[in-house]
Amino acid sequence: MLYKNFLNKIKFNKPFTFSRWGDGEFQAINLDKKGANCDGHKYFPDMSLELEKILESNPTYYTGLQPLAQKVMPEVIKEYDYINWVNADVFHDASINGEFNKFLSVINEKRVVIVGPDYMNKLNSIIKTIKAHIVVPRKNCWLEKDRILSDLNNFLSDKKEQYIVLFAASMASNIMIHEIQKKYKIHSFIDIGSVLDPYIGHRIRGYHEKLDTRRTLLAITTFNQSNITKICLDYVTNLKIRNLDIVIFDDHSTDDTFEIVSEYDNVKIITRPKGKGCTYSWNEAYRYFKEYNYDIFLLISNDVLIPNGAIEELLKLSKDNVLCVPLTTKHGAGHRDFLQAVSLYYDVSELNIIEWKDTQLIQNSMLSINKNKYNLSSEKLKMFNGFAFLMNKDIIKYEHDKENLFNPKNINVGNEDDLNERMSSHNEYATLCKTAYMYHFKDATFNATKYKVNRENLNFYQENHE
Repeated sequence: MLYKNFLNKIKFNKPFTFSRWGDGEFQAINLDKKGANCDGHKYFPDMSLELEKILESNPTYYTGLQPLAQKVMPEVIKEYDYINWVNADVFHDASINGEFNKFLSVINEKRVVIVGPDYMNKLNSIIKTIKAHIVVPRKNCWLEKDRILSDLNNFLSDKKEQYIVLFAASMASNIMIHEIQKKYKIHSFIDIGSVLDPYIGHRIRGYHEKLDTRRTLLAITTFNQSNITKICLDYVTNLKIRNLDIVIFDDHSTDDTFEIVSEYDNVKIITRPKGKGCTYSWNEAYRYFKEYNYDIFLLISNDVLIPNGAIEELLKLSKDNVLCVPLTTKHGAGHRDFLQAVSLYYDVSELNIIEWKDTQLIQNSMLSINKNKYNLSSEKLKMFNGFAFLMNKDIIKYEHDKENLFNPKNINVGNEDDLNERMSSHNEYATLCKTAYMYHFKDATFNATKYKVNRENLNFYQENHE
C-alpha cells in the first residue's frame, strides 16, 4: 500500500519526502558504537549528533524504519516510539517482489536528480529523464555534506518545475534530506539507498547476487480492433511476471483503441498521426527496448492471448536462446501449423481449443495431456510464425541496422522471415518452447486494415488507412 501511495504521488506530481533509518543510523546515534556501517561509512560524533537531533524533532515527513534495525536494536529504537514509522524497505521489497519496474516507469516521466556515487552515472541507461547527478564519495559522504548540499542548492534554486531527487549517500542522506526539504516544498526527496545498484550491475549486498533484475518489455502492436485488444489486455494485465512493462505501439487506430487502453493501469500507449504499417510498429518497439535497456523483448500482436505460465516457460529458455516462440492452435499457426501447432505435441481432443476462453486451461493442462511419443524438450526451428516471440539482448547482434531490427521495406509481412534469415546465416535459430501456449486469433489486424487480396500486395495499405 505504501509503495502504491508513493508511485501515485510521483505520478500525480504530489511532492513528498522519505528518509530511511537502519541499524547503521542507530549505531551511529548510540555513541558506545565505534567503527563503520556495513558499507564502510564511518561513524562521526558530529554526524551522530545531527542524526539524533532529527529524530528528537519528530519529523513530519515519511520516516522509514528498517525491520532489521528494530530486531537487533529494540531498546535504542524504543526511545523514539513517538515517531510514526513506515517501512524503510518499501523500495527494496518492491525490487525483491519483481515490481520495481513500476517505479522506473513513473520516474521516467518526471525530472530526476541523482545524489549518489560516481558509478550511478550508468543510471542513464534505464532512467532517461536524469537532469543532474550530484556526485558523492563512495565512502564517508558526511565529510562532504556541505559541498553536496551546496551543489544541490545551486541546481534547484531557480527551478520552477518539480524534480524527483533520489539520494544514495548512506547515513548522510538522512541529514541532507532533512535540511533540503525545509527549503523546497515543490520537490520530492527520496532516500533510495542501494536499491538501484543491481539494475546497473553494481551488486554490493548479499541479496543482490540472487536478485533477478531482468526487465521485460511486452510490446503489443495494434490497429483498430479494440474489442480484440481489450481481450488481449484482460489477459496480459493479470500476468505475474517480474518487472514486466506493457506498452502498446498503435498504428494510428481510428476506433476507440486509445480510450480502451487508457482504462488499464500500468499500460502505456504510443500512437502516431499516420499509419505506417506493422513493421514500423515492430521497429518502434525495438527502439524502445534498446533505449530503455530492457533485458527481454516480447513482441506480440493484439490478437494474442497469454495465459499465466507461458512467459515463465519462455523466460527459462531465453537464458540460453536468443529467440523463443510458443505453441498455438493449428489455426493460429496458419501455414506453419506443422511447426507450432499444439496438437502435434498434446492430446487436446477433450479440450475445445477453438474457444479462446480455454487458453489458460490448455497452459495448465499441458503436462498432463502430453502425447507420450513426443519429446517435450525445446527444438530449433528453421522458420517461425511472428504472432509472438520473445528475445533476449543478444538479438541486437542480428538487427537490420542501428535503428531497426526488421527490414523497413517489409511494411506488413515477411519481417520475421527476414530476421530469421539473418540469424540462420550465423547458425542461430528460433527455439520452440513446447511448454508455453498462447492463443492466436490470427489476421485480426490484417482484416482491420483491409489489405489487398493478393499476397504480393500485402505490403501496401488501402487508401482508407493512409
